[in-house]
Amino acid sequence: MIKLAQEITYKFLEKEYIYNKKSTRQIAKEVKCSAPTILNYLKKYNIKVRDNSECKLGIKFSKEHKRKISIGHLGINSGSNHYNWKNGRVNQREYVLIRSLEHPNKNSRSYVFEHRLVMEKYIGRYLLPEEVVHHKGIKYPINDIRNRSDNRIKNL
Repeated sequence: MIKLAQEITYKFLEKEYIYNKKSTRQIAKEVKCSAPTILNYLKKYNIKVRDNSECKLGIKFSKEHKRKISIGHLGINSGSNHYNWKNGRVNQREYVLIRSLEHPNKNSRSYVFEHRLVMEKYIGRYLLPEEVVHHKGIKYPINDIRNRSDNRIKNL
């Protein structure tokens, strides 16, 4: 085991990084320095740094872990099956957003501001993107955070 970062030699890095396929983080932990320091030594000795696709080659996962990874890739625990699901309601800058997959004016994550949905239901059509719905501030002052989540039609 090497004790000082000054003792990091080309032969040591060649053995650990190239042949034993250890990561820079693993080597840094062994040498008691940081991973960026190891990267600097790799560059100093002109040792080719592995790209992300090669980094996980030496890691062996258990069957259970592989199963969990495949479930995550399938999206089984996404949306309403996710442990943190809040019925499609999220807050953004104190405004309430509702998940709406089919809405024509949804954002990139398929959410629409709730006050816009309430107004659309009230007038019976989709709002145009340039149409703005303001909160009047009847129950709470206009600049109050609670006013932005008060989406009753008489407050819009």
